[in-house]
Amino acid sequence: MSNISNLNGTLVIGALKVPVRNITDSILDRNPVDVIQKRFPVSVEEIFECLDAVADHDTIGVHDRLVVVNQSVDNQEITLTTTSIADTIFLKVLQMGRNTNINITDINDLYEIGFRTLAIESYEDKVSGNNHLEEVSDIHSIVNSAISNAVPDIEAETILKFLKENDNG
Repeated sequence: MSNISNLNGTLVIGALKVPVRNITDSILDRNPVDVIQKRFPVSVEEIFECLDAVADHDTIGVHDRLVVVNQSVDNQEITLTTTSIADTIFLKVLQMGRNTNINITDINDLYEIGFRTLAIESYEDKVSGNNHLEEVSDIHSIVNSAISNAVPDIEAETILKFLKENDNG
């Protein structure tokens, strides 16, 4: 059951009515869960309820971007690093990470898991020839495009193989 309610047009959580956006702003500042809990009277589950609420509510804007680069100097390897990401995209990637592994609470780990999951699903779809996810999921499309732009000369099958080989999930 959700602890989120509406107070005068503002989403709040918990008995002390902490604004949900304050929690997600703290997530966006890359604060660890324990720091968020020290700052706000919320449980770990409530932190992730806030993440879900905002990630579900907010839409990806036309100017929102995800930029990744391949930092590998070896053309046989791919080392993707995110260099720029819009807040809404970041929250949606974290949400995917949390949905993939509910036991993980570290923001960096959730980002990595979410990004990899989105990338694998997207490239599995691309390699199978469906491209269905590209059509129905903005976040899958954005991750796919960011990777394609980072490694334009590498075939989709090779990228998928790399993602799966390095999948710790």
